[in-house]
Amino acid sequence: MPSAATDNPETILVVDDNPITRISLGEVFRERNYNVIEAGDATECRQALEENVPDLLLLDVQLGDVNGMDLCREFRADERLATLFICLISSSVIESDRQVEGFNVGADSYIVRPISDDELLARIEALFRIQRAENALRDSNEALEQKVADRTADLARANLRLQGLHSIDQAILHSLSAKKAAEAARTHVGNLLPASLVEVWALEGRGDGFIRLAGKDARQKNREFDPPLFELLDRIADGEIFQSTNSKNPFGGETIWASLIAFPLSASGQILGVLLLASTRDEGLQDDELRIGTEVARSLAVTLNLANLFVEVNDERERTRTLSRRVLDIQEEERRFLSRELHDEIGQHLTGMKAMIQSNINSLPEENTGGLKKIVKLVNDLMGQVRQLSINLRPQMLDKLGLVKALEWHFNRVWEQSQIRIAFSHNEFDRLPPHIEIAIFRIAQEALTNVARYAEVEKATVRLFVDDDRCRLQIEDAGEGFDAAAKLEAMQTSGLSGMRERASLLGGELIIESELGNGTCLTADLPITIAEGTQAP
Repeated sequence: MPSAATDNPETILVVDDNPITRISLGEVFRERNYNVIEAGDATECRQALEENVPDLLLLDVQLGDVNGMDLCREFRADERLATLFICLISSSVIESDRQVEGFNVGADSYIVRPISDDELLARIEALFRIQRAENALRDSNEALEQKVADRTADLARANLRLQGLHSIDQAILHSLSAKKAAEAARTHVGNLLPASLVEVWALEGRGDGFIRLAGKDARQKNREFDPPLFELLDRIADGEIFQSTNSKNPFGGETIWASLIAFPLSASGQILGVLLLASTRDEGLQDDELRIGTEVARSLAVTLNLANLFVEVNDERERTRTLSRRVLDIQEEERRFLSRELHDEIGQHLTGMKAMIQSNINSLPEENTGGLKKIVKLVNDLMGQVRQLSINLRPQMLDKLGLVKALEWHFNRVWEQSQIRIAFSHNEFDRLPPHIEIAIFRIAQEALTNVARYAEVEKATVRLFVDDDRCRLQIEDAGEGFDAAAKLEAMQTSGLSGMRERASLLGGELIIESELGNGTCLTADLPITIAEGTQAP
């Protein structure tokens, strides 16, 4: 939550046609050091958005000149405002179906008044946490795409130089790792050139040392080779070949080389290492032999650069995956928070309200209780809606009793709502990490929703098996089936892409087996690992 010391507080645009409410909200946010812009109607709101897009739009549902939901729909159609967080707020339009309508037109949250200042600020900060995580993920994706584009351009330029290389180049390029490429280069160079010693060395890290990639004659202790290699590095820093005669063996021992040649391994203007050749032949290498060495060094440098690129790209992908997991964690945490608030706070208030009204009914004559009984019925309906919202957001049974009990409870709900009986089997296992449990529960929830909607069956089978390092969930039905590949390609996924993304973010996979008329079998296979930063509920 922003404090008075925040350097760059978020900006909130408050839109309400009631000046007292608008000013009051503005003061609440300013006390927490948020930047606040106020607008009294739709026209002022549009003008404010034209001048500056805030971090959050707090929009009253009932404005004097336009309906807030229509305004929300209008802003969602504006590409410039596509990422703007919109929070609808109302003290009169509070029915559940109207709140759902608000979400359907593009709202990110819906706040019902009256609400305490502390709860309002907590909800706003929750939205900002999600926004910050999404912004970080978006920035990371953009940076990764730019880095891949830059590296791809470098690779395209390097590939042009590879054309026409002979078998030695092909041997290097077909190697699967930097070490194998270096060994291929060493073997071929030793066969083609009159070299008594062929070594390939790569700079390690930020140039703090050398690591030997290939060479049978060098000793294993890197520290014995550092001084002469660093001296060579100074000589080849400009990319030129270094040659010397009557050179002492830089790798120890008494051998005196008639000639020593160092080919720089450079790519993208950076020295990656050195291809070192030594010979006892007095005349050294001829021009054509130098060209072979140069071509080998170029090809080898490209391969080393590619290996480094793959490491960097994989690291970036892992960071992106971590951010995506963090976004899901934040969303689930907010679901859990809202579910508890609905169940513990609002539910208790409604229960107390019902008890008070019932007490008044009991103390009044029967003919005077008609209106109060209607209120009790409305309160009962509202309690049911609150309970349903709380369950849909996050079933508390999952946190309290674990995955199996939560699944069994959900299967009973499926039976009550859709008349589909679930045959459930599982082995015995301890509690799983929280991120695994919620992923399995959400996948099962979405898969059974699809069964109820499309399969046209009266029974489905769910299997859950856990071993030391894997968790496998399988949902099978004998219903209509579908062409999974076609639906995924046409983006008609019925939640398939969301389930697949959940599995992928945890290092697992989602396998879909289905044919028209032959039913569907969906398998989620997840590794049981505790992701960094994931905590138990």
